[in-house]
Amino acid sequence: MFEFKRLGKQKRHRDHYLRDKGLARFVTGIYSRRQAVAAMVGVLLDPEPDVVPPIRNMLAEKDLATQLKLRPAPGGTPFTQPSILFGAADFDTEHERDPALAPTHGHIRVAHFFLPFGYPTTTQKPKK
Repeated sequence: MFEFKRLGKQKRHRDHYLRDKGLARFVTGIYSRRQAVAAMVGVLLDPEPDVVPPIRNMLAEKDLATQLKLRPAPGGTPFTQPSILFGAADFDTEHERDPALAPTHGHIRVAHFFLPFGYPTTTQKPKK
């Protein structure tokens, strides 16, 4: 399963991508029940350096890591970079799942892709 989100540099965009209406749906089993692999795709409305590093930083926050049931990658980081699932993905995260929703090994790995919108755009408001 793939989940697509429009992403700008604002915190509300990161929350939408990572929390209850985004990545957390794979953890809770709303998406991809009993599946071992999934993908989150962020369509970038702002430049990648303004959007993706803050998402990676949020994954390292203890409360969010607990909410997302993150399994640490080798080396203790909250994600594996580069992705081991897809060459075009930026990184992977791995999450524990309730046994009734999980594949037999008990967790799901999510690849995270970030794609530019296709033409220049920004969420930055013009200054008057």
